Amino acid sequence: MNILLLNMPDYLPFISPQSALKAPHLGLCSITASLPPGHNVYVGDLVNRRSNVRESIIQAINTYKPHLVGIASMTFQYRTARKIAQLIKNNVGAGSPRPYICLGGYHATLMGQEICDSEDGGLFDFLICGEGEVTFRELVEALEGRGDFSRIAGLSYKEGGSATPDKGAWRHNQRRHLLDLKTLPLPERSRRIWSGYTYHGIPVDTLETSRGCNFTCNFCSMHHMYSTT
Repeated sequence: MNILLLNMPDYLPFISPQSALKAPHLGLCSITASLPPGHNVYVGDLVNRRSNVRESIIQAINTYKPHLVGIASMTFQYRTARKIAQLIKNNVGAGSPRPYICLGGYHATLMGQEICDSEDGGLFDFLICGEGEVTFRELVEALEGRGDFSRIAGLSYKEGGSATPDKGAWRHNQRRHLLDLKTLPLPERSRRIWSGYTYHGIPVDTLETSRGCNFTCNFCSMHHMYSTT
C-alpha cells in the first residue's frame, strides 16, 4: 500500500514564519516506523513547503499515488487540514482511485464528535483519537482485509465496510489505552520527502523521551489528549 502522511504548514501561533526555528513533526515518523514492512510510506512535512503548499500536495499525490493519506492537525491547523482534504479529493490523477483520508492529532482527538456531526464529516473517511502508532497500523491492516474496523481502539469510521467507507453513519470505537514508549520502534526519519529543518540556519531534528503531562492546566489540551477517561 502507498501511504502519504502530511503535517500542516501552519506554525504555532507564537512562532512566526520568520522564526529561527523550523522543527520537524516527529509523530509521523513514529507512525511510519510502527507500520509493518511492505508498504511505501512517504512523510510530507508542509512546514518546508509553505511557499507552494497547493502545488506540493498535488505533486505528491500524482507522484506517490497514495491509497491512504494521513493528516496530522492541531486545532489551530484544522482550517488548513479541511482545505487540504478537499484539495486531495478534487485533484486525484486520471485513472487513480481517490485515496482514503484519515485525520489524526489533537483536533481529531478532542473534537472528533463535532467533526463527524458537521458537514466536515464528509471530508474524511477515518479519524484517530489519541496516540496513532498502533491504531494507524491496525487501520492499514483492516484496509488490506486483515482486520475489522469495529475492533480498532481509537478509530472512528463510517459504517458500510472497507469497500465503501464513505457510506453510512460515523461510529466511534472506545479509546485506546496509552502506549508504552519503550515498546515503540525508533522514528523512521528516512521517509521524509522534503527537507529544511533548521534552527538559526543549523540543521536540527527532534527526539522524544516522554509523552503527556502531570498537570491539568485549564488552558492546555495535553491532559485531554493523553487521558483515557
